[in-house]
Amino acid sequence: MATFNEFCKNKECPEYIEWTFDMGQTCISCKLVGQSYNIYQYPKNCLFLDEIKKFKSEKEINNENPNHANHNL
Repeated sequence: MATFNEFCKNKECPEYIEWTFDMGQTCISCKLVGQSYNIYQYPKNCLFLDEIKKFKSEKEINNENPNHANHNL
């Protein structure tokens, strides 16, 4: 399952948060979605909604067909 961790971090989204679990594990969350270990879903009111939908579609296409990924050879 793909995560949106890097997408949200790279966008410097104000809803992106890294926090430490009691056991010392660093977790990544979207404040609008709730706490989790990684960001697996995005909120309907995401600040980057169109971009994150496109990102998700591209990830799904690349996961279904790894040879479809854009590579500069």
